[in-house]
Amino acid sequence: MTDPELFKYDVRIRERLMRRGLVNDADVTRHLEGLVDSEAKSETLPQAQPALGQNDPHRASPVGSVDSVDSVDEEEDEGDDDEGAS
Repeated sequence: MTDPELFKYDVRIRERLMRRGLVNDADVTRHLEGLVDSEAKSETLPQAQPALGQNDPHRASPVGSVDSVDSVDEEEDEGDDDEGAS
């Protein structure tokens, strides 16, 4: 944000400014209603969120995840058994 006027609507400091009387509910409502909806221009980017749980089907597996390491270990274990049997 380059316009200092817009900082007063930043959710990280808005509550503090409201307590001080520098911004009121009407100002915030008027500002929010004046915003342009840009959802049509947006793009969804998948992002792994491990803290949200393992059962989310839309969650991308990060590189080197536990699942990929387990599958590599199983393949190596199978190869070890074949070498010992010869």
